[in-house]
Amino acid sequence: MDHGIATVAGQEPAPAGFMVSRLEQAGIAIFPLLAGDCAYVLDHLRRHDARELRAALGPHVARDYAVAGFMEAAAAAWSSGSVVEKATGAPVLIWGVTPAYPGARRGAAFAMGTARFTARMAEALAAWFLEFVEPHLRVLGVRRIEARALADHGAAIAWMKSLGAAKECHLHHYGHDGEDFVQMVWL
Repeated sequence: MDHGIATVAGQEPAPAGFMVSRLEQAGIAIFPLLAGDCAYVLDHLRRHDARELRAALGPHVARDYAVAGFMEAAAAAWSSGSVVEKATGAPVLIWGVTPAYPGARRGAAFAMGTARFTARMAEALAAWFLEFVEPHLRVLGVRRIEARALADHGAAIAWMKSLGAAKECHLHHYGHDGEDFVQMVWL
């Protein structure tokens, strides 16, 4: 896939050497989110991420509709991207932090990955997010980021906690078929 240079909306690319060793050691690189990366990840989602997406959007939402929705969110995002496994060149995770509406100081986050997205990659990406993306969001005046996960999706909840998120509430019967979710918040 043709990947450009990772940026955060309104900022220059990360300086040479920035977190490179940590990302390199994890075997990943961060690039702007492309529709092809989004489609690939959605076609190869981890089991829990697939369940979560189906519960959030319903079982009959077409993949192309989901890709268009994520790309629309990425276009308005404060920051978004795809994490690419350097050994294969394949995307292993898509993510974004987007405002609730134009000019908002609060927003939502999303992230979904394939089975090839490892704990080591998650740790490196969390460190990059905390070092680069979160300070940028604070400079923009962002006050609140929300994300939801299936209540039994322990890996997603743990990863959000590693980013500084805290559980705000339990959303009973929130999913399409009555699945429970938790709402996480940070900043």
